[in-house]
Amino acid sequence: MQDVTAENIRAKTGTLTSVSSLAGYMKNAECESLIFSILLNQVLDSKQAKEIEDRIVQALYDT
Repeated sequence: MQDVTAENIRAKTGTLTSVSSLAGYMKNAECESLIFSILLNQVLDSKQAKEIEDRIVQALYDT
């Protein structure tokens, strides 16, 4: 498994009180283009939310 890199992804973060988001586009490990939008609601720990978003993006990359 290879980690997603800055060359593979273009994304923008966003936050509001108790909400975290990440949206953008990327090329996965097979060089297929993907568009994604991740919205997390009722966020109590913003650091943990970013870790979840990172894991989701990595899973998309690995598909």
